[in-house]
Parts: sequence; C-alpha cells; structure tokens
Amino acid sequence: MAGRQNAKRDKQFDGVRALLTGNGTETGGGRPGGEFDPAILFGRASDDDLAAYTPDMLAIATRHAATRLAAWDGKQADVSVDTPDGIAPGGTPVSILTIVDRNMPFLFDSVMGEVTSTHRLLTMAVHPILIVEPGKAPVLMTHDKPGHPAHHVSLIQIHVAALGEEAAGQLVERVLNVLAQVHQSIGDWSAMLGVLDGASAQLECLPNRRKADRDEALAFLAWLRDDNFTFLGMREYVYSGKGASDDRARQGQGSRHPRRS
Repeated sequence: MAGRQNAKRDKQFDGVRALLTGNGTETGGGRPGGEFDPAILFGRASDDDLAAYTPDMLAIATRHAATRLAAWDGKQADVSVDTPDGIAPGGTPVSILTIVDRNMPFLFDSVMGEVTSTHRLLTMAVHPILIVEPGKAPVLMTHDKPGHPAHHVSLIQIHVAALGEEAAGQLVERVLNVLAQVHQSIGDWSAMLGVLDGASAQLECLPNRRKADRDEALAFLAWLRDDNFTFLGMREYVYSGKGASDDRARQGQGSRHPRRS
C-alpha cells in the first residue's frame, strides 16, 4: 500500500485499525469501515493535518468514507455533506464533504477550486484513487498495481468547518454543477484516445519510414497515451504536397473537442 513510511503515522493508523475492527473501543462492531484500511484514505495526507486528528476521529472519518463508497451506484457521482459527531480537530467541529465518482481528469482540482472559493478553513483534504471491483475490498491504485481503468474510482473527502443544513445543501449543489462540467469536458476523452491509438497503429505499419524516426514518433505517442498529457481537443488533417506547396485539409468532420452547452 502506497504511503509515506513514518513510524508515528503507522502507529496512528494501527490505533484506527483497532477501533474499526472492534479491538479498541466499540466503534468497530462490524459496521462499515472494518475492511476499509485507514491508510487507503489518509496514507497521503500531510503530517500537519493528521497531527490534529485522534485515532477515534480518523476511525469515524474512515467509516464514513466506506459507507459513502458502499452506497455509490457506480454510475452517477455521489456528493454528500455530513457532520458526524466526534470529529473536531483542534476543537473545531467539521462537516465532511464526500465525493465518489469515476476517476477522470480535472476532478480533484475542480472540486477544490469550488470549495475553497467560499470555505477557507479546511482541516483535511484527501483524494485516493481506488480500484473497486465487485466482491472485493477496495484497494489503492498505484503504479505497481494500476488495475483496469474501468474499475478506477475517485474518493474525495474534504473536512470544512461545520456547516448548517442550508449551507451544506448549497455546497452539494455547487459541487454537482462543477462535476457536470467536468463530465462534459472529458466526454470525448475515449474517442480522442481511440484516434491516438489508430495513429500509432498506422505508424507501426508504414514501411517507408526510417526506423529511428518511426520509433521516436511511436515513443512520443506512447508517452502522451500514458497519462502524461490531457487532451482537451483533437483535429485530424490530411497533408498533400511538399514544402511551399504543402496543403492541409481537414479529414471528415475534422475535429473533436469537448462539447459545450
């Protein structure tokens, strides 16, 4: 499991695990969260943020995340704001904003931008990308264990100063609106990757290209494909002629780009 190696952090997580499995206090007892390791959720949280939380607080937050994940239908984004008892880092009660959605570009940055536009006091913000498969406990996606992209799930948990019912509802509505924009902006993502894969396949089959040039081009396309570049738009051209007589014409409909409402 990916995470920073830190003896103090490990001891803190061990205390959370004991609570979740019922070996510490009665906060475990077979409730959701017993199979959801706290290091999955908080393994990449900052030391400063974690220092303000007791194992009991982290256990409550871990259980809450597991409950929201279990309730997700696997289709529509699940957004909620709840204020569970027992979480008050530094003596300040917090509300938990939880987002569960298919993993996609722009998700976390877009949500954080919306939240911090009106809520400055954040005591925790984590975004593990999980591999969620039917019948299996969720695990953290890592470079060593990437899993299949179809099973990648973003779990975002942000702790803000406690909100009233009206403010919580407004925040949920705003985040849902942001997510709708994110979904729209990457709606053609798969289609553009398909075009990229087709270009790579064509290059591999071109007999007249010098091998060194072809290998360099294929390596560049592979680098783009390996999550190193975010495609916001793509256009295909057909070239004819050479030098000054070069002519470019769009092929077919010619362009793919995020749809706009």
